[in-house]
Amino acid sequence: MFWTYWACLILAFVRFCLCIPGCPPETTSLTAYQTTKYLTSPNYPGNYGVFEERLSCSWVIEAASGYDDVIIQMEVLNSSLEYSLACVRDSVEIRDGDKEFHRSLASWCGATWPEGPLSTSRDKAYIGFSTDFKKNNYMGFILAYWLEKKPIQLTHDRTWGSVNYVLLGVGLTLLLAVPVCFLGLYIGHDVNQRRSVVISERKSGCNGHVTTRRKTS
Repeated sequence: MFWTYWACLILAFVRFCLCIPGCPPETTSLTAYQTTKYLTSPNYPGNYGVFEERLSCSWVIEAASGYDDVIIQMEVLNSSLEYSLACVRDSVEIRDGDKEFHRSLASWCGATWPEGPLSTSRDKAYIGFSTDFKKNNYMGFILAYWLEKKPIQLTHDRTWGSVNYVLLGVGLTLLLAVPVCFLGLYIGHDVNQRRSVVISERKSGCNGHVTTRRKTS
């Protein structure tokens, strides 16, 4: 009991007096500039699970005021997380906006991470980091972030060429040919019916004439 008491006191001292960082209770706001800044998981490059606690951290990166038409650029420089199927234990997720429900740009766990810069479509980005209660003896992650001007959207020349007119002609021809074909089939069928009726009437007339001649004779 004596040693347990002192062990608890030492652990509390290490945790609270030395201020080993954990996750703040609310989302942390960060400001992006044209110069590169860095975001790390708690206690990086030390283990983020030093007290075997469940962590749930979130950050929102927003462009500094005075910048218009900018986006947030991020690049993961290093990462070491616990691996699990579908990253259900420890994971990092980056979203295109300042809310957790915005479009996902990347998510990862284990010893792999997204390669190359990740770009938002707006001037905000959301980063979420969560862990479970077990095996949190991993280093965590570090990513760089900065802002850039939005890329210029190039418009395509929509002038019609000869190929477009040929395709239009073929399409119109097919569009007109279908009803014409049906009309021709209908007319042909009607003509054949009329011809059959005329032939039948002629045959009936001829048979009646022959019978009358036989009676007369």
